[in-house]
Amino acid sequence: MRLTRSERTYQRMHDKALEVVHTPTSPVDGFRRLARECRAVAPHSVWETVGNLDLKKDVAHMERWFTTLLRQEPPPRDINGLWFGISDPFVDREGDAIGYELYLCGSNEFDATDLDDRWASFPGYEPAGAFAGSDVFHVLGQMDVEPRRFRLRGSSPAFPFVASLLPLLYACLLANWLVGRTPELVLGDAVSRAIACGHDAGDAIHLGIVDSSGYRRAPLEETQDRLRKQSRELDRFDEESNTHRGTR
Repeated sequence: MRLTRSERTYQRMHDKALEVVHTPTSPVDGFRRLARECRAVAPHSVWETVGNLDLKKDVAHMERWFTTLLRQEPPPRDINGLWFGISDPFVDREGDAIGYELYLCGSNEFDATDLDDRWASFPGYEPAGAFAGSDVFHVLGQMDVEPRRFRLRGSSPAFPFVASLLPLLYACLLANWLVGRTPELVLGDAVSRAIACGHDAGDAIHLGIVDSSGYRRAPLEETQDRLRKQSRELDRFDEESNTHRGTR
């Protein structure tokens, strides 16, 4: 299927995001780097808001949340996969958007060959403190739910970058950063634990494995190959669905 110009641009920025994730960098520097790249191809006033996000404060908060969570509510020994998920946007009782939430859960059904990552949908580890309460994710989620507040429209070239790609990048960078700094705490008494990240709506990325040797990040080529396989599976599913509808 032929991609539109905007789709090709998004794919190019997605590829750049993967490169950033697989580069030794802090969440702050990696986020700012991709934000600059996205701003260059999709200029908009929303990037002023993005540029004013207090990333350093947020990363410090996330580190406190993560270490406290694992110390107070460690995953059971049989949990072999940890999922850093980006929730669908939350709203409060008045209907005002809170935004995205980054959360942590785990499963004992992790399967590296499962291209649909169904294992993450059946958590055996759902701690009470799972939601991180990140101000940065809140704002990015508000851009998705209430784009007009930020002078955005769904058709704005900048919209998919601030509402989808940047949250995914930030979650991956945080996961790598947090796990890499505390691999023994993350592993606990398990043999190994896979680390993956993504939106609840999709876009799962396998980041690496924690075992007795520490945290081993997945190579960029491995991640790219997995995403290509996922894309082929989706194309095949769409073709089969269209064929099925056409024979009715």
